[in-house]
Amino acid sequence: MIVEDLYGKQRALAGRVFDGANCAAGDEAIDMWGDQHLVAVERTQSLIGEFKSAGGVDVARLAIANCQVRSMILD
Repeated sequence: MIVEDLYGKQRALAGRVFDGANCAAGDEAIDMWGDQHLVAVERTQSLIGEFKSAGGVDVARLAIANCQVRSMILD
């Protein structure tokens, strides 16, 4: 269930990125969104780095990732 929820949030985030892309596509749209949401991007990159250094992802880390993606949607 948590994985499906995370996938849904990822789809919602992608929708937000491309809704605000002003006709940009692909990497350009992503870069535009990232430039406007630097704090969220840096926080997410840090979280991914922590997951990598921990050696994997468990249910607790998935829950944290889910919250992070949700915060990026609302940001």
